Amino acid sequence: RSEALTVEGKITGEIYLSNHLTIEESAEIKANIEVEELTAHGTMEGKIQCSQIAKISSTAIINGELYAPKIIMEEGARFNGRIEMDFELPEGI
Repeated sequence: RSEALTVEGKITGEIYLSNHLTIEESAEIKANIEVEELTAHGTMEGKIQCSQIAKISSTAIINGELYAPKIIMEEGARFNGRIEMDFELPEGI
């Protein structure tokens, strides 16, 4: 889907979105997720793949795997799992 999505409740399953996903503080997500951009304030569990950026706020609790080329994690955020970032080093480094 191409629209942005904001979740305030519970979701179990899979989320595929070619835009921005916002997980509000009240949300509880147990899902495999593929999105362009993620902003997480709530509780998430599963495999999360972001093609652009993942922003994890201080209220977020994440258990699982996070794949994104850019990750911003605020102080106080709770993360348990694996983070992998795709990036290339500049030539000569």
